[in-house]
Amino acid sequence: MGFGLEAEFDRLVAEGLRENTPPLYGKATPAVNLLEQLEAYKPRCLRFLPICQSPSPIVKVYENNEAEGDLRMPKVKGKISGNFRTTEGGDQHCRLRGYLVTCRKQGIAILDCCQSLINGRL
Repeated sequence: MGFGLEAEFDRLVAEGLRENTPPLYGKATPAVNLLEQLEAYKPRCLRFLPICQSPSPIVKVYENNEAEGDLRMPKVKGKISGNFRTTEGGDQHCRLRGYLVTCRKQGIAILDCCQSLINGRL
């Protein structure tokens, strides 16, 4: 592979084995067992390293930005309750959710927003 992370992997396994010397007799410690397995199965452990290091259209990096956060609530509601019964219900939910999110972003208390909405003072 030739990556810097592969060399770091080798260094860490070797350092771990130095600090946790395998016993000459008896059972090895769990740390030694793990380190020996990492060493034995190194190709499997590092199999996805090239994919993770190169930008690829296959790997989507999740970004927790505001727009995705705003869309997450209707999606979760749809998953939990099996979706909205009508398109009109979904539209109403999105309008109300958009209003409340906007109020929150502007620093207005949600309770004040709801009271204004009920009293007709948008």
